[in-house]
Amino acid sequence: MAGDTVGLIDALGFADVHLVGVSMGGMIAQTVAALTPARVRTLTSIMSTTGARRVGRPAWSALRRMGGRPPATRQAHADRLVGMYRHIGSHGFPAVRACAELAWERDPSGQGVARQLAAIVKSGDRTARLAAIAAPTLVIHGDRDRMVNPTGGGATARANPGSSSTATSAEPTQSRSDDAPTVP
Repeated sequence: MAGDTVGLIDALGFADVHLVGVSMGGMIAQTVAALTPARVRTLTSIMSTTGARRVGRPAWSALRRMGGRPPATRQAHADRLVGMYRHIGSHGFPAVRACAELAWERDPSGQGVARQLAAIVKSGDRTARLAAIAAPTLVIHGDRDRMVNPTGGGATARANPGSSSTATSAEPTQSRSDDAPTVP
């Protein structure tokens, strides 16, 4: 997928970019920055990890919600995704439900999560490669993330000596308008 990202940068006609990735997208962005340093002006890795087996692991409660039989209907799929987002502390459920319903229309097989997890495992440990990232790097991670444990953000920041790191905190009772914490 890092190759696809570089291909997209090429297709858009950009020589270099400010690259931001969230979760698996952060893992892809890290790989792009490590393998093609001249193409990445800055890197922002959000809620991501190095791929090392002992850091950034999901909470068991999140893994249990991801497991099991895929939902059989559009409604069940949307309910499951809204439940997962509620569990991991996200807000904005009407938008989540709408995205879940669109995703169901695109692929009702329910295999997307399994393919994404397989790709993450297959990508391996990027820790050594992260030390070679030349671009100024910001690592952002929530301090209570149940999907990618905060140890993943910490390990990412430690692996890239030139990075700066910020842990964000948001109270679970915050309303949507207060959902975006200020990053110092």
